[in-house]
Amino acid sequence: MLELVAAADFLIGKPGGLTSAEARASGLPMAIVHAAPSREEHNTSALLEAGCAIRCSFSQLAAWKIDRLVQRPDAVARMTRMARVGATPEAGIAVAEGMVEVANLSSRL
Repeated sequence: MLELVAAADFLIGKPGGLTSAEARASGLPMAIVHAAPSREEHNTSALLEAGCAIRCSFSQLAAWKIDRLVQRPDAVARMTRMARVGATPEAGIAVAEGMVEVANLSSRL
């Protein structure tokens, strides 16, 4: 997956939790299509507010919106910067270390 993300200019798809986190950690702007109600809508709002995504509410307009954005390298660069602002690429490691610490404490009780 890392190689695909590194080669991409955009991530086009649904804003699931892992997908959204991978995009942010990689500084990859998203073009969001077909967000499911509830959690994915929440992720969509967060990504849009962070300035690192565009929403393509209608599949028929997705290619047009993405093409229009690609014609503006300054906008793509800004979205890439904004994706990285809130990114925590080492978050998984921190969570795993915290879980090991909790497990070690639990075993001593």
